[in-house]
Order: sequence, then structure tokens, then C-alpha cells
Amino acid sequence: MAQASLGFMYRDGDSIAPDSAQAIKWFTKAADSGQPSAQSALGDIFRLGIGAPVDKAEALKWYLLAADHGDANAQSALGAMYGMGDGVAQDTTAAVNWYRKAAEQGEKVAQTNLGNAYFNGDGVQADKSEALKWYLKAAEQVNLTHKSILPKCTKMATASSWTKPKRSSGTTRPRRNRALLLISRLYEQKPSLWPGLKSPTTEQLDIQESRHLHLWPAFHAAN
Repeated sequence: MAQASLGFMYRDGDSIAPDSAQAIKWFTKAADSGQPSAQSALGDIFRLGIGAPVDKAEALKWYLLAADHGDANAQSALGAMYGMGDGVAQDTTAAVNWYRKAAEQGEKVAQTNLGNAYFNGDGVQADKSEALKWYLKAAEQVNLTHKSILPKCTKMATASSWTKPKRSSGTTRPRRNRALLLISRLYEQKPSLWPGLKSPTTEQLDIQESRHLHLWPAFHAAN
């Protein structure tokens, strides 16, 4: 554990002058002794070329070792590699599997990417409700200003097919609720991204929904 800590100190310049060579030295010692955080850190170094030449095969080796020990950063990174075909054959199904492992541990980047996978139907059957679930989990952790998410949530919340949902459907209204809630949270964090946002009328929302409008400052303005 001390070896991994030294690696992070040298990598980040934490109370010591940053030194990539020393960081790699200590990470390697820790990784060889089975420290998942050090293995994951080496994966980052070789995937991104931080203080060492880019080597995707080496990055994959260390990420897999760390991921097998439950390291969420490594699992998320593997999802990205498989999702983009970055150093490996593209495999969106494998990407989703790795994203899910990391997302279930609370890794916010993986939660966002898993949401994207469900939104676009990449490697998994498209499911907007599931996409919103993961977007919300990520939004609760960080100030999200992801431009890739904002238009998707706007579309889901304002789609005409959702304005007057069929009462026989038990999924449309709850899903729209979550879209509105996520938009609100994102709006609170970065209102400048939402110029001219209009409020829905209570006719578009039933009484049960209307009592939650205080949660949605994005929609407080008058029509």
C-alpha cells in the first residue's frame, strides 16, 4: 500500500516534485504485488501516455488485472476501450458489461457512459428509462454540464408523445418525471446552458406531478 501511495504522490506532485519515472517505478512495484489501484494507475499511464509511451496492450493488461480485483476506474476504462475500439476490437456489449460493473460501484464516468449506451442502444437494447436512471446517479455526484446529455434529456422531457401520454401506459409519465428532474438538477448547476427554457403547464402534468414542481427550478418561470 505504501508503494502505491508513493506512486500517486510522485504522479500528482503531492507534497513532492512530480516525477513520472518515480511514479511508474513505485506503481510497478505495487502492481506486481497485486495492488489494484496501482495496476489501474499503470493502465492510465500506458493508455494515455502519461510519462511513458502509449502502449495499449500494456494498458489493457494492467486494467484487466485491476478490474478482476474490482477496481472501478479500471472497469470504466475497459468499457471506454471496448466501446471505442481503442487498442482492442470494438465490442459494445463488452463495453456495457464493464461500464455496468463500474457504475454499480458508483463510478460516475461509467454511470454516464452506461446511460449513453441505453440512450443510443449501443451494446444493449435502447431503454430511455434506464438511461435516465444512470444519468441521475451520475448527476447526484458531480456538477454535470455534459452537452451530450442535456439535449437528450430535453428531448425526452418535452417530446410531444410524452405531453399527453396514454393513461393505459404505466411507463410514460414516470419516465418523463425523471427526465424533468434531471433537467432541473443540471439547470441548477449550469443555468447558462438553458437559455429561454419554458415552463410546462399544470395541464401537461397531472396533480401528482404538479406537487413536485418545487423540485424543478428550471420550470419555475411563467409561460
